[in-house]
Amino acid sequence: MKSDIVEEVKKKRGRGRPRNPDKKVYVKTGRPAGRPNSYSDKIAKHILKQLVHGIDRSLTSICRDENMPSLKTVYNWLDKNHPSYQEDFFNSYKISKMFQLDLIYDKIIEIADDDRKIILTKMVKDRHGKVIIKKVEKSLIPRHKLQIQSLKWLASRLQPRKY
Repeated sequence: MKSDIVEEVKKKRGRGRPRNPDKKVYVKTGRPAGRPNSYSDKIAKHILKQLVHGIDRSLTSICRDENMPSLKTVYNWLDKNHPSYQEDFFNSYKISKMFQLDLIYDKIIEIADDDRKIILTKMVKDRHGKVIIKKVEKSLIPRHKLQIQSLKWLASRLQPRKY
């Protein structure tokens, strides 16, 4: 009797719902397949290349990308006391950070040399109630000053002996 009910329910269900592509896939271990946690030269080269390409990419933002290891995993590769420490990656990471500092220095010079101004348009009423469009030229110097101070601070923290 019970088996008849089970078979009836199975017939009504059919093969089940189609698989959701956004759902995590579970491997035989029972854990979701996701971020890589073992070291690979391909992933390490990608991380180092992204670091060198600009100051806009931090290690945190790189690790947020799809198919990238977690930040903790990368720090384990850099930690000399951790079993997954990678000496080659550590040395390459130091060199990449030095290149990144040079980019910061170049960015500071670029910002300091920028003498552009922005033109703002304001709609103002005169004393007769007529609307007048005024163009106001505004300097970007305060903004540039803040950017330069922030970059200098960052450089001094990343390489205190050099900057």
